[in-house]
Amino acid sequence: MSTINTAYNAVQDSCCAKVVQAIDAMKSQTNVVKPAGTLSALISPLNKGTFSLDLDSSKDRPKTGSFRKVYTKDVRPICSQDTMPDAICSIPTFGASGAGSAYVYAEHEINMGIQRQILMDVDEFKKFCISPQQYIMDKTMAYRSGVIEEINTKVTEAVILYMGLYAGQTAPDNSISAPKEVNLFATATQPYTGYSLIKDEYGKLGYAMASPIVVGGSTVQVSSDIRANGVGFNQAGYAPQVIPNAFIDYGVDAIMQEGVNHLLTWLPGTIQLINYNDVTMEMVELSVPNLRERSRVNDPFNLGWNVDWDFKFDVDPTGCKYAITYSTWFDVIVPVPYDTACVAKPMLHFVSGCNANPCPDSSVVTP
Repeated sequence: MSTINTAYNAVQDSCCAKVVQAIDAMKSQTNVVKPAGTLSALISPLNKGTFSLDLDSSKDRPKTGSFRKVYTKDVRPICSQDTMPDAICSIPTFGASGAGSAYVYAEHEINMGIQRQILMDVDEFKKFCISPQQYIMDKTMAYRSGVIEEINTKVTEAVILYMGLYAGQTAPDNSISAPKEVNLFATATQPYTGYSLIKDEYGKLGYAMASPIVVGGSTVQVSSDIRANGVGFNQAGYAPQVIPNAFIDYGVDAIMQEGVNHLLTWLPGTIQLINYNDVTMEMVELSVPNLRERSRVNDPFNLGWNVDWDFKFDVDPTGCKYAITYSTWFDVIVPVPYDTACVAKPMLHFVSGCNANPCPDSSVVTP
């Protein structure tokens, strides 16, 4: 058997370097975990926003009594829908009405987080005759499914809080407390689609050209399965529907705990998943290799969420026990607050059953 160096304090190499090597090896040997449902929808290219994310250097860093905050800049919507060209020789009009800011700035608190820790003992390397890199890779892979489940649950709970009102609906009712029901399947005799009803509700809010993202459980799954298999009408006489921006997530129903099927919908780009790192460059520069290290590593669990996580490495006083910690803070934000736009809140909740759909009627404004 070849000799394997199990000592974890090689002067020429830091722990962070070994971790990066382990993560690279893991990514080369395993597929990206395909995040299901809400997380997948939030990080999908379909949901790409136009905003820029900044951390204001003049603001306090995280400490007791302060919050983690990020700041976004996005293009302010222009609401004028009725225009007429000037005569070709007209002099342009200059005035305050056209000189407003082209951008929207917003402050967002970051309130959710996740952490995983790998505890190691040098005796384990010797006992199993493995390298530190292999040990780190195996332990990191073991966490993957639990990491995505925790993140997805937290972001789903956050998205639910954003669900707004239908057109004509007044507080305290909203699309969560008094939801409308849509059927994602169409019958041969009544071929009205649930997705067209969802689009209809967004049209009544002022989003006439909307193609909402839809996140839900079994009804989205079955509709997608039927369509993917190309079987036409299923055994119950229902036809597959085209839901262009559908994401399957049974966790939505588990979180709601109401015994019915739920759909979370929003206009692409209106809500975004962002993360926040506590580790600063000063912390990185003050690291002591193989004793106390602080750094950032990209997507350590190979989730497809292409952001940096905080990395910490610490050695106990004996020098025989090590702790590797991955963590990050994250939240779901609205880069352009909906009340700065021309229309109402662009997120709606529905329940999904098998009752026949009414004929969509965009002329009806009341709920």
